[in-house]
Amino acid sequence: MKSVGEIVALDGNEAMLREAEGKLSASPFDNFELNRCTLPGLAVGDESVDGIMINQVIHHFDPEDDYKVLRALIGEASRALGAGGHFVINTCGHTQLREAYWYASFMPLAVERVLRRYPPVECIMTALNQAGFCDLRQVVPVEELFFGEAYFDLDGPGKAEWRAGDSLWALLSEAELSDAMADYDRVRKAGQLPELFERYETVRKQIGQTVFISGRKQ
Repeated sequence: MKSVGEIVALDGNEAMLREAEGKLSASPFDNFELNRCTLPGLAVGDESVDGIMINQVIHHFDPEDDYKVLRALIGEASRALGAGGHFVINTCGHTQLREAYWYASFMPLAVERVLRRYPPVECIMTALNQAGFCDLRQVVPVEELFFGEAYFDLDGPGKAEWRAGDSLWALLSEAELSDAMADYDRVRKAGQLPELFERYETVRKQIGQTVFISGRKQ
């Protein structure tokens, strides 16, 4: 961290900023600044930063008009980055969302809904290219888990606090959640959860659960 001049963290939620401040204040690092900011705007000056990273945010944007908000964010990143600066987006690919989360098998309706929110990787790459970014890359951290070690808890779907760890569950109506839990209980009682989990694990270990997409400002 000594090689980093300053980290500027942006969030639109004041409570989250306070949470981050508490964690960072308890760390050995003091080269950070926290600002409230609503995307796609970036509360930093023109050509004032060397790198920008957006983590699991872009699926919260309105997908209308060919992902207009995402394109506006990419334009803001280009404005804020100095020459040679890097823009990194962490998101999920559509195949990952369909095939790399074992519990998603119980809620296909939620998966299809969230797919409409996630811009396809190809769309992101095209938007970066059109905005003038070069050296476009995709990196899939195959061993990294979106849900952390809790992902391996096969009893997790039965606990509300576990389900709160992935907003996918929130896309179900009460009736749909009831149906999903009934399906989960049926598979669990039949002793088929380990088999289902391993089937998804085989795929996850090949395609990962998230992808980092990056580009460099010329």
